[in-house]
Amino acid sequence: MKRIFILGLQRSGTTWLANMLAALPTVAAIEAEEHHGVHESIFFSHFARAFGEWYDLPARRRFIEAFKQSDYFQLSDLEPELLDEFADTKNSHEDVFLAMMDLFAEVNGADAWIEKSPHHTFFAEDIAKAAPDAQFLIVQRSIPDLVRSRLFGFGRSLRWPPMRWLDVARGALAAKHAEREMLAFAENNPHAMVVRYEELVADDDMVVREAIIDFLGLDAYPDDMVSQYEANSSFSGA
Repeated sequence: MKRIFILGLQRSGTTWLANMLAALPTVAAIEAEEHHGVHESIFFSHFARAFGEWYDLPARRRFIEAFKQSDYFQLSDLEPELLDEFADTKNSHEDVFLAMMDLFAEVNGADAWIEKSPHHTFFAEDIAKAAPDAQFLIVQRSIPDLVRSRLFGFGRSLRWPPMRWLDVARGALAAKHAEREMLAFAENNPHAMVVRYEELVADDDMVVREAIIDFLGLDAYPDDMVSQYEANSSFSGA
């Protein structure tokens, strides 16, 4: 089973890339229309860390019950009792997530699955430690475009100067920090590939898509990498 994590800041194109891969028949993903396609688990960054150590049995039980109720698990359509079994047979929160996703992919006739959470961007090392065989696609976007998209995304409107200038500066610094962290991770991990958003946009000859498929070792065609969801663009207005 191929385990694929898509990393990158919000508004960098992670959802678009995830939706393109989810369109392949050999790839499984937790999806929902109201989430614009592939849903975010925020498992490693938020969920698993909220319940205490695995060896603490009451904490483990709270984790299992909460995970049963999460949107992410319920969208998988797997039986909740499965998590009770995992609570007794797995060795960590991370093992539960990986086993759940492996089973989800198997049930859906896929030999690979993807997970996309921008909040996981700074947890790449933790994910790689929990899943040494995992592959990573790191989406990079031009910082000015990324900052502009984040300023206008999710129905936001610009604040008046000087607060606007502060938002731009904060966004640019955060984006640069994230870029530095992700490129360092990719440089030191042979299972990581950097995907440039601008190159993906201009990929009329499917060269970038083919490179992604080859890197992941998927049995698929690049022209099948077409998102089934409408673009969630920040720039649809004036």
